[in-house]
Amino acid sequence: VPALRWADLSDGARGVSILTDYKHGFDATPNQLRLTLLKAPLWPDPGCDRGLQTFSYAIYPHGQGWQRAKTVQVARNFNLPILPWIGEMVGDAPPPGAAPAAASFIDLGDTTLVLSALKRSEDSDHRYILRGYESTGASGSFALGGSLPVAVVGQTDGLEQLQAVEGDIPEVVTLRPWQVISLAIEPAPDEV
Repeated sequence: VPALRWADLSDGARGVSILTDYKHGFDATPNQLRLTLLKAPLWPDPGCDRGLQTFSYAIYPHGQGWQRAKTVQVARNFNLPILPWIGEMVGDAPPPGAAPAAASFIDLGDTTLVLSALKRSEDSDHRYILRGYESTGASGSFALGGSLPVAVVGQTDGLEQLQAVEGDIPEVVTLRPWQVISLAIEPAPDEV
């Protein structure tokens, strides 16, 4: 069956996930999980999967089920690694101890929400769109945090149009199982 980024074989107490960068064919039995690396069909492309092939995959053993082991997040990290950039500094370097050793610009907390995109709004240079999805099939919630002073303006549709909001916008956003969510965020009012 086709799968994107990962497949898992678990019994609830433990399991193993296979993570892959672009191979998407898996098959499983109750005691076996396999990843198809090369297929080499003759039709519709007689040259498909022939010649030198390169790919990456990882084996991720874990305790409990794939949801609690955060297999979705681990697979995304495997597929989208942080790439370092070393460039020239502009101006003088900050004094030692002036900046924190680590910081998170936007923090979604320890949730099952997977961030798909954070982009500037098509309609406003002052507004950004945060898109994500609930990744484990369970209801949940998250509160937007981090070092950037931003506030949720409201939920949007796929065209980035704000949906009707009744009352105050909640600080904690509730997610339904597998829900795709799109939120408009802006700099916090006291920071503008």
